[in-house]
Amino acid sequence: MISLICGENGTGKTKKIIEFANNALKTSKGQIVFIDIRGNSFSNLNREIRFINVKEFSVKGREKFLGFIKGLVAENYDIDKIYVDNLLDITNSTIYDLELIFQDLKEIEDKYQVHFVFSINCNREYLRDFIEENIVSII
Repeated sequence: MISLICGENGTGKTKKIIEFANNALKTSKGQIVFIDIRGNSFSNLNREIRFINVKEFSVKGREKFLGFIKGLVAENYDIDKIYVDNLLDITNSTIYDLELIFQDLKEIEDKYQVHFVFSINCNREYLRDFIEENIVSII
């Protein structure tokens, strides 16, 4: 299942997704990857979590992001969970584009048993039905 942490700007989504990633180390059976576009989350993550600043790899847009994720999974079959902070900024998307992104990621999730957790900037009133079922935290 794809999980979401939703909230408006400045509500603590980054802090929450870092907390989720750090806590996942206790139960994860594989590698954990944390992806960000700003690079400011690194100091708060447990050192066992692989941190990737996608800006360093020129990942901007839906297609580049999906290709990047597929490359990560192809390179390391031990990845169990991928946490992505600011998904909409990385993919240069809106909340209305998420259904397409989720469809592509669902294929990866099903085939390779990788669990995804994303944070997105949004107001709950704009959430669509397909997104609501994926929410783990609204801030």
